[in-house]
Amino acid sequence: MIRCGLSDKVKGMILMGNDINSLSGIEFENICKNLIENMGFSVETTKASGDGGIDLIAYNHEPVLSGKYIIQCKRYSGSVGEPIIRDLYGVITSERANKGILMTTGYFTKSAIAFAEDKPIELIDGEQLNALLKRHGVSIGAFSTVSNKDVIRIEQEIDNCNLEFRKSYNRFDSEMNVLLFSVDDEELYDDISAKYVTLRLYEIAQVVNCSLQGTSKEIVIFKKLLKDMHIVSNDDSEYQMIYRKFLDNTDNYRTIMQNTAMSNEDELMGGFWLDLMVAAGDYNENETLKNIIDYHKEYLDELAKIIWYFVRQDSFTEKYCILDGWLENYKNELDLIKETIDEC
Repeated sequence: MIRCGLSDKVKGMILMGNDINSLSGIEFENICKNLIENMGFSVETTKASGDGGIDLIAYNHEPVLSGKYIIQCKRYSGSVGEPIIRDLYGVITSERANKGILMTTGYFTKSAIAFAEDKPIELIDGEQLNALLKRHGVSIGAFSTVSNKDVIRIEQEIDNCNLEFRKSYNRFDSEMNVLLFSVDDEELYDDISAKYVTLRLYEIAQVVNCSLQGTSKEIVIFKKLLKDMHIVSNDDSEYQMIYRKFLDNTDNYRTIMQNTAMSNEDELMGGFWLDLMVAAGDYNENETLKNIIDYHKEYLDELAKIIWYFVRQDSFTEKYCILDGWLENYKNELDLIKETIDEC
């Protein structure tokens, strides 16, 4: 399967955690950099560590605001005292900067605030920083703070890096519909259609998890995919529920999809291939089916491997199939399907 990966630039924008205090020192420095950039400045990182010294240097070339800005990023849970502000003032002077900015997750002591008065120093505590992040659309992890601009940028990157896969995917969808409409058995057609939707959801779960790996932007993409596929209603709480379950099952997509997309246990993934082969059995001379298999050989092969994994290795599926007699009755057919796909 072709899987998309985000560029380092976009990965750098994706910040994990539910609040500022959950970030590491480097992550906190990155979020400060992202914020300053969103405010219209060009920003340079001066060193790898986020503790002490000059962390960021920002430049603005607009009238009135033009100049050089020294920025320190302090991920403190407590207070920032006057000595640190004095040190910052010394750096501002030696660097001939227009202003110094100190951002912290904590708060400033009264003496620190008093020292900064009437000096080219801007103090931004945790509460002020949270407000700025929301105002400028920088996400820390809460879905409500993700800006449309960031969402569009990530969606575009996923689209670009996975363009050929999507083209093939769309062609496969179209041709599969042709095959399904050739099935005379209405009940069988409905069953295949339902399982085919589930099949696509498994793929989406893999792509989303592989690309975004549990980051704050994952819910945005996951929500968009589910909405585009008309899987759930326009209820944001339902998306949140799906997202939480998804994060709890990063190595077991069957559970999340069963709880949210499958109407009943009969729509297990292995059944899709079995029913499809039953439907195709009467059409093995059909040119359309042959063309689908030939044209999408690699694609079908990867899908078969996904299904094979869930049928053979997912403990719940295997238990259900054994209790129902499904696995015992059809294990030979499963082997035959896999061999058929491998030989195509």
